[in-house]
Amino acid sequence: MLRFLCGMALGLSWTAHAQEPGDFVINPAILLEANTGGSGYMINGVGSPTVVYDTSRDRYIMVFEVKLPVVDENCPVGRWALGIAYSDDALVWEPEEEPLLLPEEGTFYNCVAAHPNAVFSSARDRMYVVYKAEQSLDACDEEEPSWGCDQYTGVGRLRVEFDDEGTIVDRFTPRNPILAVGQNFGWPKVVSSGSYWYLMFTRQPDAMLTRGVKLSDMAVPEEAAISPTSLVSWANDEIVNPALLCEDNPSFPLSAFFGGRSLDGPTVVSAGWGKAISATGLSWAYGEDTFFEWSDDESWRHWDVLRVGTDEYLVWFSEKDEAGQNRIRFASTTPSWDDGDVYTRICP
Repeated sequence: MLRFLCGMALGLSWTAHAQEPGDFVINPAILLEANTGGSGYMINGVGSPTVVYDTSRDRYIMVFEVKLPVVDENCPVGRWALGIAYSDDALVWEPEEEPLLLPEEGTFYNCVAAHPNAVFSSARDRMYVVYKAEQSLDACDEEEPSWGCDQYTGVGRLRVEFDDEGTIVDRFTPRNPILAVGQNFGWPKVVSSGSYWYLMFTRQPDAMLTRGVKLSDMAVPEEAAISPTSLVSWANDEIVNPALLCEDNPSFPLSAFFGGRSLDGPTVVSAGWGKAISATGLSWAYGEDTFFEWSDDESWRHWDVLRVGTDEYLVWFSEKDEAGQNRIRFASTTPSWDDGDVYTRICP
């Protein structure tokens, strides 16, 4: 049984009972890892997976991040790109030979496009991807771009169009970020529920949530949605990776499978991830108990969750291997499921 603590946001707090999601069981397989396939863009590892179910073609689509094998002195963390892979069963994946989105000179993502989160629109038969963007340190040497001079520019959006066979025929990302954050942030996650799009992300050390009628009509909130707390041992200093979902629960239609870290300087002392629920997105109640706990910087680097039916869940996650490179694993609360019961992130 999950015990729930009160979350604070916009001056509101309340308690709630949680759904019982069951126990996650980790699959022993490595789904994707560092390799020299295709153009070699995955040679440094594969991380930060996000998965959607393509209802038009009965397949799963994964978007992931990769650190490119190039060096740029003006990109402090290197150059990062997005890749894409396909699967019939959510476990065996075939990546494309070329990246889905590369850093591009003169853009707000000329160093980094990472931490993707995907939504599949059955109505429009297309996929939307939000991602974390960073630009180079010399971005303002000649003139200031419309998105500003900060290294951490904001959340980008990529629209991916497919033909009848499922091949990508067009991809488009706007000139400006859909949300200009301007300071260290990460893990943007998005769902559509009711009349709103909800976007959750971290801005150290908190998880923030904003909403708008359109993805392009959002503002950085003034208050945190979920903050570090001394009431648990695993989230004293930082909230990470708030995987946002819509639920089959009229009282609490939003949830976030979020992580927390307790730190000693840069060292992870204890960490874990659990579940938070919300009625409107304005205030969150979160569980004291976790699904997983760890005490290193190699485990559970990033994760993404899909709901199956009412209360079963699938999670794809990344961890570091013995060489320190990201690889992707899988866990679930059920050993089998009907693909037709997998919910997209566009909900009633």
